Amino acid sequence: MLGAQSIISGVVTDISSGEPLIGATVLADNTNLGTVTDVDGKYSLAIDSESRTLTITYVGYKSQVLNINTRVLIDISMVQGEFLDEVVVVGYGKQSRTKLTSAVSTVDEKALKKLPVANVSNGLEGLAAGLFVRQGSGEPGFSGSSFEVRNFGNALVIVDGAPGSLDELDAQEIESISILKDAASAAIYGVQGGNGVVLVTTRNGTIGKPKLSYSNQYTFASFTAYPDVLNSEQYATVLNEGLRNAGRDPFYSEEQVESYRSGSDPVNFPNEDWKNLLFRDQSFQQRHNLNIAGGNEKIRYFVSAGFLDQGSNYTEDVLSYQQYNIRSNIEASLSDQLTLRLNLAGRRRVNEAPGYSAYNIFRELSRALPTNIAYYPDGTPARPSFSPNHILEGIKDFNAGYYRANNNNLDAKLSLQYDVKQVEGLSLKSYASLVYNTNYQKEWGKSYELFTLNRNSGNYDVFIASPEGSFSETVLTQSLGFGNDYVLQESVNYDRQFSGHSVSVLALGELQKRSGQNFFGRRQDFQSNLIDQLFAGSNENKDANGGEYRENRLGLISRLAYDYKLKYFLETSFRYDGSSKFAPGNEWGFFPSVSAGWRVSEEPFFQALRSTIQDLKFRG
Repeated sequence: MLGAQSIISGVVTDISSGEPLIGATVLADNTNLGTVTDVDGKYSLAIDSESRTLTITYVGYKSQVLNINTRVLIDISMVQGEFLDEVVVVGYGKQSRTKLTSAVSTVDEKALKKLPVANVSNGLEGLAAGLFVRQGSGEPGFSGSSFEVRNFGNALVIVDGAPGSLDELDAQEIESISILKDAASAAIYGVQGGNGVVLVTTRNGTIGKPKLSYSNQYTFASFTAYPDVLNSEQYATVLNEGLRNAGRDPFYSEEQVESYRSGSDPVNFPNEDWKNLLFRDQSFQQRHNLNIAGGNEKIRYFVSAGFLDQGSNYTEDVLSYQQYNIRSNIEASLSDQLTLRLNLAGRRRVNEAPGYSAYNIFRELSRALPTNIAYYPDGTPARPSFSPNHILEGIKDFNAGYYRANNNNLDAKLSLQYDVKQVEGLSLKSYASLVYNTNYQKEWGKSYELFTLNRNSGNYDVFIASPEGSFSETVLTQSLGFGNDYVLQESVNYDRQFSGHSVSVLALGELQKRSGQNFFGRRQDFQSNLIDQLFAGSNENKDANGGEYRENRLGLISRLAYDYKLKYFLETSFRYDGSSKFAPGNEWGFFPSVSAGWRVSEEPFFQALRSTIQDLKFRG
């Protein structure tokens, strides 16, 4: 036990750089005794016999509690807090948040995984400053989003080092998402990064026993809003008022308006709610994911399988979407200098929809009149006056045909990193990515019968409703596409710290190749609407087409990042980019950037404000 007025002294430093921390607070327990470190990080504190521990706190660092025992000289090494010491994924590498001199936002992937969305991209709305998410149609299978950074054009999406899409991922596969929002951060991607870049990194295994995880979501979705519509009596009344205001005779007599109000004759004076006939209040969707992660110092692994089933709001079960995901990420230390990473992923998407597109269904619904009966009392579909088609009868049992699509995607990424022992901080890396995808679509449109009640004979007059987009009674379109995307990278990286200086240099060459083919066939006027195959169509009305595309891109990339004592920062990068998409003589472009930062909160004159402003950095 120490005496009544023992003196404890020491130095508080940063554990990484060894630099003294100015203004760190040192408190003795059970008392109000405390002090702060001076410009050299030194402290001296008188304690009484009741004090047994010291608590050391410093803004941006993790607090420490140390036992005094009988010591009178206690030096403390502080570890940076989680936020400031957070490693952020940037273009072609990673960087400590403290050292950032550009605008980079990150997404809380834990919050993203909890959101009840069918597509990961939709969940990014509101999770990152400056990122605007533009959702697709919202139709099952077509609900993916595009991204705009600071309200410019569509941002480039990079998944594990190569161009990709968030639509192809399960939320449980994602480890981190970074958004590069300014020229300083995105220039390294050249013209492709002109509208910002979204960087996605999938999960890797960790050292430890195998950890098996299962997650599921059961959610209901409904329309955000849908306008209220008039009933038959209201419609007839408003129409008459409009005609009178235009100086014309009313369309409906008072007796007819009263018949619509009373509902006594639902065949001749119906009150139809087409929206409620077509849509239910909610649709159901479910998502499941099973993954396992683990490993040791030699090999780490993450294996995941996911399934998504998404329904629609139609009262008829004719619109659905299923997605299957599987992933295997392996990291192996082949030696103390050589590391291999292999990411394999597969995805299958299956769509089924009625022959009428969602666009045309909503268009027809906006024209639907409550004064038109949908079905006669015996269930016969009535021909509406507002359209040659019957939107509900058309989608029921796929009477007007169907749309079916299958999309398959295989993704393989391999990298080898060699750490050169002879030169501290020097590493060489080779990276290759191959994405192969196929897309098959089939659209079958066929006619169906509608009826009008002949009030004189009491019989039905038949009317043939044509399929969407055609005057023929039958039409079949089939298409098939193949695509290959290659990315090859060779890079040299040098990262070194010495005497308060930190230098990071990257030199990288990148080759991208895209190629693909597509085929298309169409026939009309089938002898029977029971045979939905191209051979059964007429030779008079047919079409066949196809195409091929190729695109090459070559980039030479360099980046230099420097800082002194985590206080003064400088970063410069450039990309010399060539693309086959541009005309001869204009294939190449040069994209440089320079940024700098000053961490004012590390200056001695700022220490008095550290209790109010934890960390302050100017950058530009």
